[in-house]
Amino acid sequence: MATRLLRIAREPLAQFLLVGAVLAALFAAVSGRQESTGARESIVVSETRIATLTDGFARTFQRPPTAAEVDRLIEAYVREEVLVREARKLGLDRNDSIIRERLAQKMTFVLEPPVAEQEPADAELAAFLERNREAYRKPPEVAFQQVYLSGDGDAHAARATKTLQALRAGADPATLGDPILLPAETDLISLADVRRRFGPDFARALLRLPIGEWSGPVPSPYGSHLVRLSDRTSPEDPPLAAIREDVARDFDAERRRALLNARVEGLRAGYDLILEQPAKADEAPPGMAPR
Repeated sequence: MATRLLRIAREPLAQFLLVGAVLAALFAAVSGRQESTGARESIVVSETRIATLTDGFARTFQRPPTAAEVDRLIEAYVREEVLVREARKLGLDRNDSIIRERLAQKMTFVLEPPVAEQEPADAELAAFLERNREAYRKPPEVAFQQVYLSGDGDAHAARATKTLQALRAGADPATLGDPILLPAETDLISLADVRRRFGPDFARALLRLPIGEWSGPVPSPYGSHLVRLSDRTSPEDPPLAAIREDVARDFDAERRRALLNARVEGLRAGYDLILEQPAKADEAPPGMAPR
């Protein structure tokens, strides 16, 4: 019998009828409540609300709405307000993850401190920069030429050796190698750019190659390359004066995060946390205890 009921419940028609019954029950509950109480509510569409609706229309369509369009905007707002109120009366806003997330976002916005109006002192920025030196360190840059060689195996290795000898003897790089959609020569660029274009192994190798001499082969995701490093800079820690605007922006953002966290923790202190631990198979369910 249970199997038969389960099979019936899986039928699309049965599911459709069930959904219809639930909706009908909800509608009956709303209608019945209104008829039993006889209470009427007011929906006030203020001048401020109308101005907000018309401003939104103007920003979207780049023109003010006509009188008929304003009427439709108001009607749409009233319809939405009716549905929202009735949904709340039925408790449809409870236990909804999207609504919970939106409310949490709005409360975070309310608690978030404004941008500081007063400029931070240089001593504060210098201390912040020292704590976060790595984030502002200018990475090394490299400039190089490369000759791409496709293939692999012994024949490829022999070809790479022969080509490298030719380059060191003064051969024109443009006459050697295979075509590839990568620059044959680059001016000074960051290692991050090199990693994006040539891959991490290639970028790491450029930190070890001698300057002014053809070397290789250097591997990349595309194959291998013969490389002549023409310039390489060392990592640089810029002074505060050169990056003051960036440091001040990040300093203020950190300050605001700290204040926000402190405000949230202040609110959280007003709540007792109760964790319900899942019961083990061989134990009785534990009680709830505040932490």
